[in-house]
Amino acid sequence: MSGIINSTGARSGVIGTTVGTPAGGVTEVDQWGLRSNPDSTGYLTTQWARSSNAGLIGTGLGYATSSGRFSFPSTGVWLIINQFDFTTTGSDDYIDIELHVTTNDSSYVVWNKCQIGNSQDNHIVTQSNCIDVTDIANVKFKWYLSSMDSSELRAESSNAIHRSGFVVIRLGDT
Repeated sequence: MSGIINSTGARSGVIGTTVGTPAGGVTEVDQWGLRSNPDSTGYLTTQWARSSNAGLIGTGLGYATSSGRFSFPSTGVWLIINQFDFTTTGSDDYIDIELHVTTNDSSYVVWNKCQIGNSQDNHIVTQSNCIDVTDIANVKFKWYLSSMDSSELRAESSNAIHRSGFVVIRLGDT
């Protein structure tokens, strides 16, 4: 389609008719990181903190966590991008990191799973997930770490450094 986009973002067609205005863009973003290294298999519960570095993106629009369960601040389609930094050592031949999601505030299912391996090595794991949040009271997520013996999921004690954690971005309406 040919045309001219004006200062408000509306596109005018060849004969001058307005054919639509693009969406307003990203309105909600938040960033969380692990602040202590978990030392066993299980849900990542108390290690989380909102990133506070002035240079990091984050509007802090009410994302909340209760024992590692994250609630969405509004309905819509949300993108979760995570990065985890691991060091495998000793007898560990693999480690799993899983994103668990509930749509009824009760039963969690594995939404995404990543497995890393190779003893005595460093790994960076990145995943992306889209979630259609239709009910902020019932749709939640949390992270589960499994198959970890003597390895380490590396965190950073400073809220200004983002070593292992995630970013959530509201992409638009549901």
